[in-house]
Amino acid sequence: MVLDTSSALRAVSPAMRLDEAALSAYLRKTLGSKAPAGPLEISQFSHGQSNPTYFLKAGGQRFVLRKQPPGKVLQSAHAVDREHLIMSRLANTPVPVPRMMAMCNDPSVLGTPFYIMEHVQGHIYENPGMESAPPEHRSTVYQAMAETLAALHSLDPVSLGLEDFGRAGGYCARQVKRWSAQYQQSILPGESALPEMVALSEWLSENIPAADADPSRTRITHGDFRRVDELDNLVLDSSGKVLAVLDWELSTLGDPFSDLAYNCLAYHLPQPLLDAIARFIDQRVVPMEGAIDARAHSDQRWTPHPCLEGLKAEARRQGLWNLWIPADMRVKLAPLMRGVGVSGAEAALLLGPGLSNLEYAHCAEAMARSLAGPEVFNCSAPDTGNMEVLARYGTREQQERWLLPLLRGEIRSAFAMTEPDVASSDATNIQARIERRGTDLVLNGAKWWTSGAPDPRCRVIVFMGKSDPSAAPHRQQSMVLVPADAPGVTVVRALPVYGFDDAPHGHAEMRFENVVVPAGESMLLGEGRGFEIAQGRLGPGRLHHCMRLIGNGERALECARARAGSRTAFGRRLREHQAVRLDLARSRLELDAARLVVLEAARALDRDGNVEARVKIAAAKVLAPAAALRVIDRAVQLHGGAGVSDVTPLAHLWANARTLRLADGPDVVHLETVAKEELRRARL
Repeated sequence: MVLDTSSALRAVSPAMRLDEAALSAYLRKTLGSKAPAGPLEISQFSHGQSNPTYFLKAGGQRFVLRKQPPGKVLQSAHAVDREHLIMSRLANTPVPVPRMMAMCNDPSVLGTPFYIMEHVQGHIYENPGMESAPPEHRSTVYQAMAETLAALHSLDPVSLGLEDFGRAGGYCARQVKRWSAQYQQSILPGESALPEMVALSEWLSENIPAADADPSRTRITHGDFRRVDELDNLVLDSSGKVLAVLDWELSTLGDPFSDLAYNCLAYHLPQPLLDAIARFIDQRVVPMEGAIDARAHSDQRWTPHPCLEGLKAEARRQGLWNLWIPADMRVKLAPLMRGVGVSGAEAALLLGPGLSNLEYAHCAEAMARSLAGPEVFNCSAPDTGNMEVLARYGTREQQERWLLPLLRGEIRSAFAMTEPDVASSDATNIQARIERRGTDLVLNGAKWWTSGAPDPRCRVIVFMGKSDPSAAPHRQQSMVLVPADAPGVTVVRALPVYGFDDAPHGHAEMRFENVVVPAGESMLLGEGRGFEIAQGRLGPGRLHHCMRLIGNGERALECARARAGSRTAFGRRLREHQAVRLDLARSRLELDAARLVVLEAARALDRDGNVEARVKIAAAKVLAPAAALRVIDRAVQLHGGAGVSDVTPLAHLWANARTLRLADGPDVVHLETVAKEELRRARL
């Protein structure tokens, strides 16, 4: 929303009213001939009220008054005298600020200190995305914003008489010390500090830049030069030029990179990461698809292709590893790394860059342009879901035994939930049994579509079974870790998907016959918590599938474009036929629409958590497979016979996408979730 600086006003609230007579007398005494003539009209601005801010109008003159709020305030907060000082000293510099008119430290006038400045007529954007502005105007504004920040940081504080405005050097160290102390002070009696916050505080303290102590780096910092939640600290003209920088409440002498980092929060996903993934897929993975497919159809198909292991080693060397791990899990697993003696460099690799789900969505799409891509980066199912289960619900011993080698890519895993004799779309239907006998658990049951079980690298199976049939429906199930080579565990057969057995990974039909495992070592979270774990696992897992499906669809559309440009039919290139062009257009529209739904679900998962985001995740789980299938099917049709053969990746892409209308819940389950929310909104 765009606000005009003279119209974004509201009536002054009763608690914030000013003594108009005292203010008028002060203006006449202080400003003399420049004092406004006639009665004052006083309004409050609808934004920027950390320090109460008023619009003064009398005759043709307009001023802004900004004052310290009433009541007791922190000593270092709401220092309007510092705001006045910094803007006074910035006058006649390349940094545009309003002209200061007066500073009053006498509380007898209006109750608290205040200053008066000229009103700057212009526009303020409340939303940093500036959705209402055309792209070229947004670019102009962001460029002007960067140039203004550079101008501020180019100024010498001493030459402006601001050498006492803050301390030179040690800015980052002081900030970390203050933040840590504030957090400790916020802990209520009887509560303990969050381990994540303690770990973050320690990490920040240990990683303060060596140059932080250098006083020559010290510059004037604004402290609130942002465009994340809002963009209301800049007054702009219609062309995008910065007319004035406002809200200097947090300004000090500090590290200019702190302003830069704050301003760049909107860009916190490093584009080089996406570029590196795309290059790796295009230059290293796609050229090897033929060799990987050939081995998958040979008598050696149940052993991993050496080139695939080589690609994984190269991805590790480039730091493209475990990109799926979210930031909170990264912090949670840091003590595990230290406890088992993992070096700092390896820990940084194994725990990934700590992306949000929204950030990872773009990465997952890029790597899924090849079906082999996710495994290369250790980001493939079911391992990501199983690693998340171990990270969030596993004991320290379970994490050391199973999670650490999974993070390193030394082993693989399987997830045994679906059963052949019941409708497994309802997880409470599970029939496999988990019985306690002394200190052991005994497992019996049939499973199928146990992805990853045929893989010779599979070492652990996450098994879901019924442990207490008499409990409430959602408390009957438990999850247990089972060594893949435990006596009684049998892979009956590999189940093909439209003729693809997905070797060496595969999907197995399995039997568990009197499988005995130690309860203490094997039970996850506790008896009766299986459904809870499944829901926690499947939320992010469903979204990961959706992210990858968009990448599959992009690969199919790429194939379709190439075919349309190279193939001739009836004397014309396929691209010259309107029907082909319309199919390409529909594919682009459907992929882009599905991507937006997936990204919105990822954003909701980051912001609200798995439970609150379930409706958006359900919507994505319906739309992404459907869109990918339509796009792939059009590409198949465009390729004719080649599209249904192994000459192109399209047949395999189609088979993969079709299964994902069933995996992690069929469409009807997710549509029900969306429908129930719609009815709830209507109170029906």
